Amino acid sequence: MSNDIKDKLVNYILEVCDVENIESITDESLLKDDLLLDSMQMVNMIADLEDEYGLNIEDKEIISVKTVGDVVNIIKSKIK
Repeated sequence: MSNDIKDKLVNYILEVCDVENIESITDESLLKDDLLLDSMQMVNMIADLEDEYGLNIEDKEIISVKTVGDVVNIIKSKIK
């Protein structure tokens, strides 16, 4: 399941960011610093993932998100 979540997240990042190499997106990749996601892109990404998985992610959880792995872990914790 987590690979499916990560794949969807990576595909989103590839669509909205200036990332040329999929291998450069790792669990440790910083969304803002490494991938250059701005705050609006972050909000849209979270909203899309909430819709995709039928989840509600709290604002306090979103604030703590720094890396690709953080997003995957939040989604995984909500699906259980």
